[in-house]
Amino acid sequence: FEGQESLVKGLLRVTQGERPLAVFSAGHGERALFEEGDGNLGRLHSALVEDGFRVETWDPSSDGAVPEGTAVLAMVGPEEPLSEQATGWIADYVRRGGILIAAPGLFPTGGLTSLEGMLAKMGIVTQPGFVCRPVINAAGMPVYGNPESAQVLVRAAGMQPKHPVTQPLRQADRRVRLTFTHPLERGTPPTGGLVRELLRTDEYTWLELPDETGNFNWAWDQGREREGPFTLAMASVFPPDEVGPIPLGTNSLVRECRVLALGSPEGFADGLFDTNRDLLLNGFNWAANREFRVSVTPRRLDQRRLDIGQDQSLFYLNV
Repeated sequence: FEGQESLVKGLLRVTQGERPLAVFSAGHGERALFEEGDGNLGRLHSALVEDGFRVETWDPSSDGAVPEGTAVLAMVGPEEPLSEQATGWIADYVRRGGILIAAPGLFPTGGLTSLEGMLAKMGIVTQPGFVCRPVINAAGMPVYGNPESAQVLVRAAGMQPKHPVTQPLRQADRRVRLTFTHPLERGTPPTGGLVRELLRTDEYTWLELPDETGNFNWAWDQGREREGPFTLAMASVFPPDEVGPIPLGTNSLVRECRVLALGSPEGFADGLFDTNRDLLLNGFNWAANREFRVSVTPRRLDQRRLDIGQDQSLFYLNV
């Protein structure tokens, strides 16, 4: 019953007290947080504020260590490696029970000071290449050679049924859309840790790899490129090395390191926000130990009409 759910959320909002702090890294080519546009994070920023978060940016080159009281550290699409000092600050934050939400850049740089290198230490390995699926034309036939193949849709069957982030989406038969996404694979987590797959494609996908010149032909090259399924989102949970201060607005009864990774920064961006909104908000609320806010929004009943009395619309409809 949506009325009961809304009432409970309202009571929790006014009694929960402090608003948790979500910090987004900057200075390494990350997506713009305070600007709107298909590749930026302006709509995510607005949704997080509406959902009870305080949202700030953090540039380690000018701001120093991760801000005190950070409930969630987000790194969305860094295209450059970090300094060793910044990497140390992030590692120190996470090992004291910090929370990390991350998406590698479109062209990972690799190396120990890159985001991919940090994720690997937490049990999440980023693979090169883009996950693709054939574009289906009007005749129902697969078409190759189009960059639109890099747009992948994950339906309810590809969502982890027993994780707080994806369980409500799976039950509500929602979808998640990612473009130019790298596949993720299970690595070795820290001692006592657990890595879980959250989003997985079907078998009608392939891993698009560049040729010798670095170009993509957006077609499956049998024998050189792997077929699906592929994992597009993973979560890693492990015990902290030491217990740090409890961030304001989070559940003090749960003390564990949490990492949530998507294979593409485009999944956070405005261009796909309408489709991915519930996944993203659920991810931030789970990361901040606010599972009581994990949910799905009601479906919008958009009215889409085709005026077949104008222009060539009737012709196109027949085609």
